[in-house]
Amino acid sequence: MRLNTLLTASILVLITTVSGASQSKRPTLFVDRHICPGEGCSYKGRPRVLKHTTVYSAADTGSSKLFEIGTGTRITSLDSEVHTVAGKFVVKLKHEAYRPGDVIWVYTYLGEGIFKVWRDGRMHDQDLGFSPWGGSGGKRCEADPKICWGQLEKPLDMTWWLKIKDSRGRTGWVRVNENLEWKGQT
Repeated sequence: MRLNTLLTASILVLITTVSGASQSKRPTLFVDRHICPGEGCSYKGRPRVLKHTTVYSAADTGSSKLFEIGTGTRITSLDSEVHTVAGKFVVKLKHEAYRPGDVIWVYTYLGEGIFKVWRDGRMHDQDLGFSPWGGSGGKRCEADPKICWGQLEKPLDMTWWLKIKDSRGRTGWVRVNENLEWKGQT
């Protein structure tokens, strides 16, 4: 009986150690589901195809090509995923709990300068003060130096995928890359 209890306790310690170790390493590729990358962004609705688009069996250009969608076609969005290879944000000035030299791994852009970031073994939201799309905030902090507390030294690589259904009922995944428009949905 004591052997069984000892064995069970040892297995639980091993499982806890292994699961804790896997959480301490940042994801190489982070897949954020049911999300649209950016402020005021929604993946739901019936976007219009702006340019010829390939539909894949999975959210991956290496998966099977299922069919093509022509320009002007309306599709129905079913789901969304954002796949991100992290950017590297290096802290230059003390800010909140961060110290100069700290590294924050930057993932999904949520809008208004806020990103999902990996720090100290966990994912959380953080306002970094810039947009990956450029604009007034640029791709790094270009505002008042007093509020520029870090710099993006390696850009993040985000790929947005949308699961769609066409008018014939066929489903699959398309890469969103200036090929869809949500204006004037019906």
